[in-house]
Amino acid sequence: MVVNSLACGQCGAGLAQPDASGGTSCVDCGAEHRADRSSGVRATTRVERESWRDCEDAARIRLTDDGVHDFVRQHFADVGSVLVCPYIPPADEQAARHAHVDHLAPHERILALYETGSFGGHEGFVLTARRVCWKNPGEPARAIEWRDLEPERLYVDAHRLVLGDEVIVLADPDVQDACADAFHVLALSGLPPPPAVARPEAEPLPRAPSAAERAAVELGSDHLELTDDDDDESVAARRDTTPPPPHTTSYFAYASHAQSQAPDCSCWRCHTPLYATTPECAFCGATPTRAGWLRTG
Repeated sequence: MVVNSLACGQCGAGLAQPDASGGTSCVDCGAEHRADRSSGVRATTRVERESWRDCEDAARIRLTDDGVHDFVRQHFADVGSVLVCPYIPPADEQAARHAHVDHLAPHERILALYETGSFGGHEGFVLTARRVCWKNPGEPARAIEWRDLEPERLYVDAHRLVLGDEVIVLADPDVQDACADAFHVLALSGLPPPPAVARPEAEPLPRAPSAAERAAVELGSDHLELTDDDDDESVAARRDTTPPPPHTTSYFAYASHAQSQAPDCSCWRCHTPLYATTPECAFCGATPTRAGWLRTG
């Protein structure tokens, strides 16, 4: 018995029913999980959930004829009973199209086919870039699109591959395991892409102080040389500006120097100590927002 409302923190597949000691394991990757008797299987942490989402994003493929064909060709390479285009016998494809005439358009390309029928009629499943169609013995043909298949409700139970509220009967364990993995990737690929993380809008980089200005700051405000373009406000700003060391040899040397000078700003992303005039964080590459760096002083 598999609890389809619980998912593995490693791969997202279903978890088996916890035993008497509260332990359970993933039906797909075999990862062990420990259940809390008061609250069920331990909830994953934020870091674990983010890592899981990263893995899901990396597993996505393009749901096009070429993208899905390349995927199933490689995935089912060691499962000889699953036929992959262009090695599908015309008679088997014709029988499958006849069985799924309500689900498959004539131009929709069949990329993989598994046949269990032995009397000329189609029983088994076919895969396209858009959907999986199947027919169990003695039952009508069915189909579901990848975008409608929920990855967390997909698991193997005895001789059945469970697809949420639907079931494909598969007696061959090798076909079961291969389909569970492949369908999981295809279902993930049909999900809407995750929203992009908004990055604070950066304003134009400030002008870097000249060598004369840096020297003047180091010597003191009395050594500032005024020009015709200078006014009281610009002179005051230049006096209050503490630029980065002119010859920083490394990020760590710069960070140590900044820490010793007690800067009143830090990076909004990684919280590295920075000066107000630092144009870019040398550690994570962030640039100042429209409001500047985070104020810490």
